[in-house]
Amino acid sequence: SRFLAEWPNDAPLPFRPVRLNGADLIGRERIAELYAETDASRGVAGRLDELKSKLLRELTELENAARQHDWVTDALDDVGADMLRKARQETRRRQKSPKTGAAFNEGELEERILREMIAGKKFEPLRRRVQRLRFVDMPKLYLAFLQSVHAGDPAWADGVERTKRALRQGVVPYEDAAPFLHLAGLLDGFAVRRDVRHVLVDEAQDFSPLQLEWIKRQFPNARMTVVGDFRQAIYPQAAPLNDAAAGRLYGADHTAVVEFRRCYRSTRELVEFTKQLAGDGGAGIEPFDRPGEKPVLTIAPDAGAAAALMARDIRQLQEEGLGSIAVIAKTAAEANSAFERLSAFVEGLEIVTKETERFPKRVCVVPSYLAKGVEFDAALIWDAHESAYRKEREHKLFYTVCTRAMHRLYLYAAGKPSPFLDKAAPDTYTVRRA
Repeated sequence: SRFLAEWPNDAPLPFRPVRLNGADLIGRERIAELYAETDASRGVAGRLDELKSKLLRELTELENAARQHDWVTDALDDVGADMLRKARQETRRRQKSPKTGAAFNEGELEERILREMIAGKKFEPLRRRVQRLRFVDMPKLYLAFLQSVHAGDPAWADGVERTKRALRQGVVPYEDAAPFLHLAGLLDGFAVRRDVRHVLVDEAQDFSPLQLEWIKRQFPNARMTVVGDFRQAIYPQAAPLNDAAAGRLYGADHTAVVEFRRCYRSTRELVEFTKQLAGDGGAGIEPFDRPGEKPVLTIAPDAGAAAALMARDIRQLQEEGLGSIAVIAKTAAEANSAFERLSAFVEGLEIVTKETERFPKRVCVVPSYLAKGVEFDAALIWDAHESAYRKEREHKLFYTVCTRAMHRLYLYAAGKPSPFLDKAAPDTYTVRRA
């Protein structure tokens, strides 16, 4: 809002031309000229609304003139049967008017109506684009906004450059979507649903405060329940959402924070192990008193040996009757590698990708980011070695994948295990060496 409020009155916005048949119909310079004629006291959004009206009037004049252009004359030879039928119906209707009938004979009137219809069909999409402010170059305006923030910060400048490259390819990065839409909403208004009374946001740790603010604007009459585990915030663009930031959406007086401490998903042994992997040491996490087996860390000399042991463990789990078994790899590439190694030894193994509509009921290989929010009877961590999980930004991801298990948890490291395992007391898991 401040960015638009501080936009100089004498500076045009970045505009796009209105184009027809591959050529500029209303160029950038003309749009900037019309913008300069608007009332500067109305602010950017008000001036754009006035500019939109000016452009629509200009389009009407240009459409009227275009009816006699060569491209319309050429199109008369290719008129379809449906358009011709409609034109003849309109001809008969207008002939009932004495004024119209006196000015044109039937053939002349039909051609005039066809020209109106051909030109109108071409200009209607242009009108819709103007109505939606498509004459504003939103990517350039958004980049101008980003460049106005944290000026001089090299890290921020690098991020802006990445966004710039993506926008050139016609892609709005996920982390830019909310501020991009927010800026567009400030210009043209926010689409709202006033009939919705309550909104539930799950996995809220993956939402930024601005994303939640956007959701709030979409449903202005709704209350909101925001549910999440901030220990599982694995996407960096979601930071720094926490319960305090979420509370600022409606203000402290209208916000209640309810903290759930007891974990019902996993056995006591799994909870006692995984809570130590959390960044805060699992403070406040209380396991439900359902006993089970300790997690097992397998240390193998190489990936082949680790895969062989994993295949054996999967078959053993199947014999025990466990329903859902997931091999969780860090990335999609690692998931493909795991699937290739295991599929010859594990009958019915399936792989989960972003195109998968539902999780397999038996044994599957899944990348970590698709396993979020899902639970399995047994989870087998494919790549618990040092090279996969060692950076601090991977800490929450490692915690998250380990907490997908309800009854059994197996971790496999080809070589040195992840240093995050050093946080777990030795008596809370079993080490097996191949």
